Amino acid sequence: MGKYETQDEILAALAAPFAPKDIEWRIQSSGMSERNGQQQPWARVLAYVNARAIRRRLNEVLGPAGWQTTHFAVGDRIGCAIGVKLDSEWVWKSDGAGDTQFESDKGAFTSAFKRAAYSWTIGEYLYDLPVGWAQFHNDGEYRDEIKARGQQRGTWYRWSPPKLPSWALPREHQQESANVSTESSQERKPKSERGRKLANSAYRELNQATNTGLMTQSESKQWWDTILDCVDNDETLEGTYEALMELIGARSNDRGMSE
Repeated sequence: MGKYETQDEILAALAAPFAPKDIEWRIQSSGMSERNGQQQPWARVLAYVNARAIRRRLNEVLGPAGWQTTHFAVGDRIGCAIGVKLDSEWVWKSDGAGDTQFESDKGAFTSAFKRAAYSWTIGEYLYDLPVGWAQFHNDGEYRDEIKARGQQRGTWYRWSPPKLPSWALPREHQQESANVSTESSQERKPKSERGRKLANSAYRELNQATNTGLMTQSESKQWWDTILDCVDNDETLEGTYEALMELIGARSNDRGMSE
């Protein structure tokens, strides 16, 4: 039996953030963009919890006998259901993975297991993370091939994931994250309240423009870098923000006229 007794305690413990070592990252989309006269890589990345950490979380919260899984086929897809014992009754939640033609059998089973865990809110908070961008440098934790549009072959780059915000970390890691964030990004953080509001608003607008197809991810990344480059000067930041909003507004109007 686990150390949590009530349903509220169990569900809260299952949903709690994981330590950074339990989080893995993959590139969702990537490309090359010109910056300062040179082609530079960019990549939008996604975070997910690895399967070992999920099993460990289930064991810690429920005990080895307090949960179970079953896998099943749905056409060419693999599904997984996780059963949790709550108040002496088994409660099941399920989800599925991708087409097994594109994944190994082991990969499909693992993917289905992780998706079913999200149904129990295990790692679900990662869906609320802001858009994450890879940080490219020679000592990066990951290595991927980045291609420019239309290229058959690209260049391999090493990259590291973005830092997780404090709300996405266990309590014992939150102060450490705050210290690292302060040291690494102090020079690119708006100094005034006005600057912070403009930067936050620009971030939301860029995210929305990318998600709605008004702006490519490469273009969105260039604009965000431009915003960060002028955070020390509110007037410059405001002018850049206004130019961004004019561009988004014009593209939105053009789309409306064409529909």
